[in-house]
Amino acid sequence: MPLRPPVLSELDPVLESEGSIDPLGLQAVYERLADKILPAVTVRMSRPRFLTAMAVGARICDGWDEEDLAADGISPAWIVFEWFVIESFVRSKTAATEGERIAGILKARRAIREHGHLSANAYLKTPKVFGFSGIFKRLAVAAGVLTDDFSLDDAGFNLVRAWEEDRGLVGFLDAREGVGATFRTKMQSAVRQGMERGGTTNQSGTFWDELASHLEPGGAGRKEKAVLYDVIRSGSRRDQTTRELVQHLESRGASLGWHEEASFLRSVTAKASEDLRSTLAAIDAYEVLCRPVTDSFNVIRHLSSVTSHGPVGPREFAGHKGISALVTRTRDGAELVGHSQKLLEWEPGVRELVDQFREPHGPGELFERLVTRHEKAQREKPPHGKRSWLERSRGSAVIVRPAYGLAELGQDLPPYVHDYRTPTLSRFLSDLGRIS
Repeated sequence: MPLRPPVLSELDPVLESEGSIDPLGLQAVYERLADKILPAVTVRMSRPRFLTAMAVGARICDGWDEEDLAADGISPAWIVFEWFVIESFVRSKTAATEGERIAGILKARRAIREHGHLSANAYLKTPKVFGFSGIFKRLAVAAGVLTDDFSLDDAGFNLVRAWEEDRGLVGFLDAREGVGATFRTKMQSAVRQGMERGGTTNQSGTFWDELASHLEPGGAGRKEKAVLYDVIRSGSRRDQTTRELVQHLESRGASLGWHEEASFLRSVTAKASEDLRSTLAAIDAYEVLCRPVTDSFNVIRHLSSVTSHGPVGPREFAGHKGISALVTRTRDGAELVGHSQKLLEWEPGVRELVDQFREPHGPGELFERLVTRHEKAQREKPPHGKRSWLERSRGSAVIVRPAYGLAELGQDLPPYVHDYRTPTLSRFLSDLGRIS
């Protein structure tokens, strides 16, 4: 399966000490290739209207500096504002916030049920990374919505202006008299209470309903959607590939699922600009190798699982249905990467991957190379290496540790192991009514 973005909530599983992803050391190259086509987007991003919430929050919190912290000693004002927004989605009786693609919503529900309010101890462990503000910061800064210290930038002023006009909150941005100024004052008061307490505070049902209705993820109005579209299409102030991919997605007219990404990017390659075309060709070559290598490693995990985590060696591996085809695909993929000059120029380290898998002389040799690569990938993970998922047994056999077994092999897997962010971009466009 591709590496899908978790919507972190009850736990922060990415903090797992032994490394729960990237067992073969393929992730870093993928991330850098993805940055070449969509530098301001990540797979963790969900609903584009969180950019509006961040911009609104920046205006509400502009009386606090980044070094001004809540009573807990760790939370800046914009995190306190985020607590109130997420809590409003839980408490509101009227806003259409069902929790779809809202980071932290499950943990927030539990925390409010058990503790009454949100705080640093009752929210995500690392909200500056995995809360909606942390997730969207890359895009917000790149596109000029916010500065790096969470102050409003030029596009942010445009976005808040459009939002306040759609919502009938004129006066919010400039603090003039009216309902907008009243709402801003009310929110500043709530954040001030949250800063003093180190957590959200008791508010009326009307307060929670009003906040949630103004910022619910699916509630953008016409003017706000237009500004959000410009923000997303720009990607960053110097980025051209995002604009080009937006155009291709709009021509396609429909949202893109992760199973469809490979075929979409391959179809775009022939029509793309020279820069985008060379990057897409490098991505395709890399994934043509990553897919069989990953699938072959997963066979080892699966074989150990179905034998109650007993030893698996080259003989068992060779006897599994489909291994001969995987050996061929691995060899062919390594050959293709070996001829991808742009990829090797950008990522010299890929040469080692090619050398490891160019000529496996049968399943037994492929088995050994997979085990060796996994062990090396785990040893090299920062800061001090991670424990292997495999325990060496007799001879060449290994035993897969129970936490990393695979009861069933994936069926009908997409050609690409990794998600290159175009499904995320297509969801943005769908939210904004640009595609179906």
